[in-house]
Amino acid sequence: MGELVAIIVASGKASRFGGFPKAFCEIGGEKNINRISRLLAPLVRKVYAILNPVIYERYKDSVYCCELVEITSGHGEAHSLLRGLKKIGSTSECNYL
Repeated sequence: MGELVAIIVASGKASRFGGFPKAFCEIGGEKNINRISRLLAPLVRKVYAILNPVIYERYKDSVYCCELVEITSGHGEAHSLLRGLKKIGSTSECNYL
């Protein structure tokens, strides 16, 4: 296990994907977010997934191998990442992958 943490930003509205969040599509019977988290888990100390409130509420019970971080954004990916990082902790406490 490494010293790094991984962050999956999945807080958008998925408007270009028909409104369905890409992170929660199934690949081989497994949700994409679970597959990514499972594959990252041996490489990092922790995996976080940053989600908007709607996605968080809908999928919170079907995600494993990562800690969910609920944020309110709507101002683009960088804003979502910044809000998520503030909830996770300062960058001086973590090395981000």
